[in-house]
Amino acid sequence: MSAEECEEYFRPIGSSWKKRAKGTPVGNRALHGKNGRGRVRAFALGTFVRRTSVSDISQGRRQLVIEADRHSMDEFDIGEPEPADEPTGTLFEAFGGDELDLLAEERARSSLTATFTTYLEKYPDVRIEYDGRDLDPAAEQLHAGDYLLDAPSGGSGGPARLRVVE
Repeated sequence: MSAEECEEYFRPIGSSWKKRAKGTPVGNRALHGKNGRGRVRAFALGTFVRRTSVSDISQGRRQLVIEADRHSMDEFDIGEPEPADEPTGTLFEAFGGDELDLLAEERARSSLTATFTTYLEKYPDVRIEYDGRDLDPAAEQLHAGDYLLDAPSGGSGGPARLRVVE
């Protein structure tokens, strides 16, 4: 996200730009959240959170750091954009609090992978890195199968495809 977008993106909780959007600005991917709960949930991971976002703008690639503290979770410190060489995307980090100990367990990776499997399969150009490694839905799957379902009688269109992932 660019510095210009931050004002819109970090408005007070519950007034998200996502309520009016049909998809992400880049790639028109499905959106997660629009009620500000993600910001609140971020503080469940630590008392201090930081997002480092790299974007391409007309002046070139820029990095922007957005920081916040659990004690004032509706106030964000948005830094000045600086030149960057890193790839575009956003890095989320959480610091402080005993809550983070649970995230070191392997089941946390498994749970996150299960949560984002459908999204990652739908958008193969998206990657989510957790604790230094990409989430890999295929590594967690016991079985995946596609099944064609007959169209309802009298209905228009062809058969539906059902994908089952265990």
